[in-house]
Amino acid sequence: MSRIERSRRFRRVWISAAALVLILLAAGFAWLFRLRIERLFERAPTLPPPPPSAVSGSDSGIIYTAQFDEPDLTAWEEMFDDGIASAQVADGRLVVSLNAAFDAGTWLGLNYTFSDYLLEVDVTWLSGNPDSSAMILFRLVDADNVYRLDIGADGSYSVSTVLGGAFRVISDYNLSPAVRTGSQVNHVRITSINGKYEFAVNDEVLPLCITSSPGTRPIWSLDTGECLGGEIVMAWENTDLLEGKIGLGVQAYAGFDGTGVTPAVASVAYDDLVIRASD
Repeated sequence: MSRIERSRRFRRVWISAAALVLILLAAGFAWLFRLRIERLFERAPTLPPPPPSAVSGSDSGIIYTAQFDEPDLTAWEEMFDDGIASAQVADGRLVVSLNAAFDAGTWLGLNYTFSDYLLEVDVTWLSGNPDSSAMILFRLVDADNVYRLDIGADGSYSVSTVLGGAFRVISDYNLSPAVRTGSQVNHVRITSINGKYEFAVNDEVLPLCITSSPGTRPIWSLDTGECLGGEIVMAWENTDLLEGKIGLGVQAYAGFDGTGVTPAVASVAYDDLVIRASD
């Protein structure tokens, strides 16, 4: 065998080995980033239609209302109870509950798409851990794209988003005397107009501690009431999601009592949901 033939054979072996390494590297990257790659090829979620024309009656601005005592709730997703999470109508209210061994959240969605509106709903805490919360979802496209207002059983509130699967706190945990604790009813209002959102509980607008810097998470000082690392505003502006569904749900957290893990337990009742066209 000549030196030239040996050189060519060696070159072919080297090229084959290099190609194999590149294939293995590509396969490794594909595995590591498989979820992101899958999202690239996922079909974009299709939102349901807007609600029917305004409800007739004296208050003509109403575009949807539910007291949860009527037999026809076909506008909502199907009620469920899997032994861990449930959403059922009981005593004329929508009751959303959790009993899980881990941190969990669940909700029931209204199958209409809304853009600008004024939403009002009565929220009553039935039972659960004190750090759990009622959560009202708005601009709900799917679990990976949604805005969220939490009203805590301990008198707290917060605002957060999930965009493209990434969770972000907009205004962190803050206590408010406007939020009633125990089994008292909280009347919650969300106003959505042209990407500007205002939140109120029992007719008191909730201040927000926000920042425009995506790498910063401002917090409230529970001692002084100051907004640390951000600024206090009375409304949040964002145009990432311009329309979506409404969801009513609950968030619960597991704990530790010194001897073992305590389950994530919470139950919240919703009633008198009214959605009006914004002025």
